[in-house]
Amino acid sequence: MSQLLNEVENFILRMAAEFPQRKEQLVFLINNYDMMLAVIVVSNSASLLSLITVTGCDCEMITQY
Repeated sequence: MSQLLNEVENFILRMAAEFPQRKEQLVFLINNYDMMLAVIVVSNSASLLSLITVTGCDCEMITQY
């Protein structure tokens, strides 16, 4: 699960880089981190580490925005 989370995060970061403005990148990242959080919370197999990692990333993007 940890490796999958890392790969998804790297993919989302690459996709965000396609937007020319930082504000657009942050909105994209916030939306996708929120979606990842929703999936992790709904999943019974979610690990605490995954939840903490994504929550931290989401909070970081919201702070930058």
